[in-house]
Amino acid sequence: MKLSEAATKSIELSAKVLEYYERELPKFHPNYPLINPEDSEPTPPPEEAELREFLDSLSPELVYQLHLIMDLGCYLYKVSEIEEHYKEFLSTFPRTEWAIQLLSGYPSLAANLRDGIEILHEAGLEINALPLPKLKKRTTRK
Repeated sequence: MKLSEAATKSIELSAKVLEYYERELPKFHPNYPLINPEDSEPTPPPEEAELREFLDSLSPELVYQLHLIMDLGCYLYKVSEIEEHYKEFLSTFPRTEWAIQLLSGYPSLAANLRDGIEILHEAGLEINALPLPKLKKRTTRK
């Protein structure tokens, strides 16, 4: 699977999860956006589990690159720092599972992936040809 395809699917699923919670949370929390810990929560949407399963099915390289694009969309680094940030991210998250937990639990994943892709395009970089070092063998799951 290409990175662009993984990003598109991640955007689609995470946008549905966010839309669901934006619609349902006010029904469960009378003072929304303030949330009382004693209030009940809505049942998670099926897309939440689907997003997690999808991310679990990806290669470690794709998971880390999605996170890299999300971070770029959050303006955590500049395009000129992409390789440095990637290496730092790999050392911070030696287990792919940790990166998947972050991605799947990030409420604005869709928006930040879109923004990151736009930033790459503005810099003249193709999402499927990022100038990144190849991944060494990693612990991929728990």
